Amino acid sequence: MCTKNGYRFGRSIFTNVAACAFALAAMSVYCQNASADQRSVSPRSMQVRADMARSAELEKAFWVCDYTVTSRGVYATSIELCSAVTDELKREKFGGDFGQMLEWWQQNKPAEHANLASGAW
Repeated sequence: MCTKNGYRFGRSIFTNVAACAFALAAMSVYCQNASADQRSVSPRSMQVRADMARSAELEKAFWVCDYTVTSRGVYATSIELCSAVTDELKREKFGGDFGQMLEWWQQNKPAEHANLASGAW
Protein backbone atom coordinates (compact mmCIF):
# COMPACT_ATOMS: atom_id res chain seq x y z
CA MET A 1 0.00 0.00 0.00
CA CYS A 2 1.37 3.38 -1.01
CA THR A 3 0.97 6.32 1.36
CA LYS A 4 0.20 9.81 0.16
CA ASN A 5 3.62 11.06 1.26
CA GLY A 6 5.30 8.07 -0.37
CA TYR A 7 3.46 8.85 -3.61
CA ARG A 8 4.54 12.50 -3.47
CA PHE A 9 8.12 11.52 -2.77
CA GLY A 10 8.11 9.04 -5.67
CA ARG A 11 6.56 11.60 -8.01
CA SER A 12 9.09 14.21 -6.90
CA ILE A 13 11.97 11.88 -7.67
CA PHE A 14 10.42 10.94 -11.01
CA THR A 15 9.96 14.61 -11.92
CA ASN A 16 13.58 15.39 -11.07
CA VAL A 17 14.88 12.42 -13.01
CA ALA A 18 12.67 13.31 -15.98
CA ALA A 19 13.88 16.92 -15.91
CA CYS A 20 17.49 15.83 -15.99
CA ALA A 21 16.85 13.17 -18.63
CA PHE A 22 15.09 15.58 -20.98
CA ALA A 23 17.75 18.22 -20.48
CA LEU A 24 20.57 15.74 -21.06
CA ALA A 25 18.84 14.35 -24.15
CA ALA A 26 18.42 17.84 -25.57
CA MET A 27 22.02 18.77 -24.94
CA SER A 28 23.18 15.41 -26.34
CA VAL A 29 21.25 15.96 -29.57
CA TYR A 30 22.71 19.45 -29.80
CA CYS A 31 26.27 18.20 -29.24
CA GLN A 32 25.87 15.34 -31.73
CA ASN A 33 24.58 17.71 -34.39
CA ALA A 34 27.39 20.16 -33.70
CA SER A 35 29.92 17.34 -34.06
CA ALA A 36 28.28 16.10 -37.26
CA ASP A 37 28.41 19.62 -38.69
CA GLN A 38 32.16 19.67 -38.10
CA ARG A 39 32.78 16.20 -39.62
CA SER A 40 30.80 16.46 -42.84
CA VAL A 41 28.04 18.29 -44.65
CA SER A 42 24.67 16.53 -44.34
CA PRO A 43 21.95 16.63 -46.97
CA ARG A 44 19.68 19.63 -46.39
CA SER A 45 16.58 17.60 -45.56
CA MET A 46 18.43 15.60 -42.91
CA GLN A 47 19.79 18.77 -41.36
CA VAL A 48 16.34 20.38 -41.23
CA ARG A 49 14.93 17.30 -39.48
CA ALA A 50 17.85 17.21 -37.04
CA ASP A 51 17.38 20.90 -36.26
CA MET A 52 13.66 20.40 -35.68
CA ALA A 53 14.31 17.43 -33.37
CA ARG A 54 16.96 19.36 -31.46
CA SER A 55 14.64 22.35 -31.12
CA ALA A 56 11.75 20.17 -29.92
CA GLU A 57 13.96 18.41 -27.36
CA LEU A 58 15.38 21.71 -26.13
CA GLU A 59 11.89 23.11 -25.72
CA LYS A 60 10.70 19.98 -23.90
CA ALA A 61 13.73 20.10 -21.59
CA PHE A 62 13.09 23.80 -20.95
CA TRP A 63 9.48 23.18 -19.93
CA VAL A 64 10.42 20.27 -17.65
CA CYS A 65 13.03 22.46 -15.97
CA ASP A 66 10.61 25.39 -15.68
CA TYR A 67 7.84 23.23 -14.25
CA THR A 68 10.15 21.50 -11.78
CA VAL A 69 11.63 24.76 -10.55
CA THR A 70 8.17 26.34 -10.25
CA SER A 71 6.53 23.41 -8.48
CA ARG A 72 9.44 22.02 -6.41
CA GLY A 73 11.90 24.89 -6.03
CA VAL A 74 15.23 25.82 -7.56
CA TYR A 75 17.11 23.05 -5.76
CA ALA A 76 14.85 20.32 -7.14
CA THR A 77 16.83 20.05 -10.37
CA SER A 78 20.26 20.82 -11.75
CA ILE A 79 20.55 24.60 -11.91
CA GLU A 80 23.53 24.43 -14.25
CA LEU A 81 21.82 22.04 -16.66
CA CYS A 82 18.55 23.96 -16.73
CA SER A 83 20.44 27.22 -17.19
CA ALA A 84 22.35 25.75 -20.15
CA VAL A 85 19.10 24.48 -21.71
CA THR A 86 17.46 27.89 -21.23
CA ASP A 87 20.42 29.74 -22.75
CA GLU A 88 20.57 27.40 -25.73
CA LEU A 89 16.81 27.63 -26.34
CA LYS A 90 16.98 31.43 -26.16
CA ARG A 91 19.83 31.48 -28.64
CA GLU A 92 18.39 28.91 -31.03
CA LYS A 93 14.68 29.74 -31.02
CA PHE A 94 14.74 33.47 -30.31
CA GLY A 95 18.08 34.59 -31.70
CA GLY A 96 19.19 35.56 -28.18
CA ASP A 97 16.25 37.97 -27.71
CA PHE A 98 15.24 37.66 -24.05
CA GLY A 99 12.15 39.85 -24.47
CA GLN A 100 10.81 37.65 -27.23
CA MET A 101 11.49 34.52 -25.17
CA LEU A 102 9.80 36.06 -22.14
CA GLU A 103 6.66 36.84 -24.15
CA TRP A 104 6.60 33.26 -25.52
CA TRP A 105 7.09 31.85 -22.02
CA GLN A 106 4.25 33.93 -20.58
CA GLN A 107 1.87 32.84 -23.34
CA ASN A 108 2.72 29.14 -23.19
CA LYS A 109 3.46 28.53 -19.50
CA PRO A 110 -0.12 27.74 -18.34
CA ALA A 111 -0.72 25.08 -21.00
CA GLU A 112 2.75 23.54 -20.73
CA HIS A 113 2.62 23.35 -16.95
CA ALA A 114 -0.89 21.84 -17.09
CA ASN A 115 0.40 19.15 -19.48
CA LEU A 116 3.29 18.34 -17.20
CA ALA A 117 1.10 18.34 -14.08
CA SER A 118 -1.33 15.92 -15.70
CA GLY A 119 1.43 13.63 -16.90
CA ALA A 120 0.30 14.10 -20.54
CA TRP A 121 3.83 14.75 -21.76
